[in-house]
Amino acid sequence: MTLRNVGQFDSLFNTLYASGVQSIANIVFTASNAKSLEKQAVNLAVLDAKERAKEMAKFFNKVFGRMVSVTTSEAGGAGALSGTSQGGSQSPAQIEIVRQASLVFELR
Repeated sequence: MTLRNVGQFDSLFNTLYASGVQSIANIVFTASNAKSLEKQAVNLAVLDAKERAKEMAKFFNKVFGRMVSVTTSEAGGAGALSGTSQGGSQSPAQIEIVRQASLVFELR
């Protein structure tokens, strides 16, 4: 089942439980343009990490080298909600999906 309006989250769960559903599991939150958003976030992370790595290289009297690796992963628990609720609703009106990027640069 796909729910496109986060504001209907509570209503959907109430309806399912009222119809006899006893357990709901494996909820996945994503965006319709998730790959594009992740690419944009990684590009921004790389730019920021390059600046920080250059500062560290200068501090340690090293030469900033090439990027060795980039790894991305989910940050936080799977299916976790983050945000503020509206109108007395239990679920937030907006969902924040957090990704973490780890970058490794060579210092010589």
